[in-house]
Amino acid sequence: MTLRGVEITMAANEARLQGLRDLLLDVGSGTACVRIFADVERPAFGEPSALPMLVELPLAKPCGEIVAGRLRLLARDAAGAMILESGIATWGRIVSATGALVMDVDVSAEGGDGQIQIPDSTQLYAGGYLTLAPNSYIE
Repeated sequence: MTLRGVEITMAANEARLQGLRDLLLDVGSGTACVRIFADVERPAFGEPSALPMLVELPLAKPCGEIVAGRLRLLARDAAGAMILESGIATWGRIVSATGALVMDVDVSAEGGDGQIQIPDSTQLYAGGYLTLAPNSYIE
């Protein structure tokens, strides 16, 4: 679902983001995760990737903090998660603590346009570790 032309107050937006975090992403015994893929073109929402997942980044619980009208995502482990496959990260799938699909997002290097930002480069190498850049936000 894409929202266009909607304007809401900062308080309403922050309540929306808090609900997303507290009532959807963090509900369940597991932790919400960001699964990162390398498809040149992101598949339709909810459809599987044509390529193997590069890395699954578990998020903290709570999975983020609300900062200036955005939900800043927080990795569970400061060291990150082991990269399973080599490739260029292009998009991510955010799943809830129960493993349910929540949203698909763009991935970029830190300072880029992606909602999920990763340090240094989107080129990932199997066996390395990856964490989130501090400016990975959901708006």
